[in-house]
Amino acid sequence: MDMDYDKLAIKKKFSRGNHGSYVYLLEGNIVKKKYPEKFRRFFVKEIQMMTYLKDCRHVVDLLHADYENLIFYMTFGGKSVSSSPKNLELVRKTARKLHKKWGLVRIDPEKGGIVYDIFLPNTGKLSNGQIMFFDLASDKWHVEPKHPRFVKYLQTFPADQAKKI
Repeated sequence: MDMDYDKLAIKKKFSRGNHGSYVYLLEGNIVKKKYPEKFRRFFVKEIQMMTYLKDCRHVVDLLHADYENLIFYMTFGGKSVSSSPKNLELVRKTARKLHKKWGLVRIDPEKGGIVYDIFLPNTGKLSNGQIMFFDLASDKWHVEPKHPRFVKYLQTFPADQAKKI
């Protein structure tokens, strides 16, 4: 039986998320994120990214998506971390690992391409000593289209539905 996420009590309302989204921490350490209609493409991209990365231990888990109302529920990523040299090195190391294993990259045209220095706490949290990435809807996040794992993932879709993310 599916959980009725709408019935979970709100424990905390976070400051407004990127692209006009509203973000709430619910009971059971579940996060609810709602996008306004004008940012539908970011909602869809974030769902696609989390679906592709569902087996990645450095990305929060997508629990449920409501495409009609542009709401999704995900696991809580952990506590915010400071941008200390130690944490930034952990982020760099994790980002390189995600690039190699999953083809996930963050591209910053102002810095000349792929970057591993990713600002915290806006895109990462610390959970059990490891960095957990979330908020993957930004135009800076991409999956390399020829990465073997991604090519295999796309083959699970009918040809007319397989898209880059």
